Amino acid sequence: MNNKIKLAVAGAVLASASVANAGITWDAGEWTVDMNGNVNAFAIMADNNDNNSAQGALTNANGGNDPDAASINTGLFPAWLGFTATTRQNNLDTSVTISFQPGASVTGGL
Repeated sequence: MNNKIKLAVAGAVLASASVANAGITWDAGEWTVDMNGNVNAFAIMADNNDNNSAQGALTNANGGNDPDAASINTGLFPAWLGFTATTRQNNLDTSVTISFQPGASVTGGL
């Protein structure tokens, strides 16, 4: 089995794996605080040793100076880090959520 097929199979296995989820909960006085999030990113490796070029196709991100290219991109949904705090005061449930959705996009030499 050649290396390109092995890399394609490994990429398919990794792509079908579920995203990494995390959740940590702790008490802060009368408040319950939850930190949660996920990482949703994938890597693209391109080996462009062939001199044939396709018109209108995706090209090497570094201008074609290097036949090999690599990048890390965010998947369909963004990665996120969230904080949620909940409490019960005067017979009312109160909750506050703050979340960040950073992009994970790197192109070039890795």
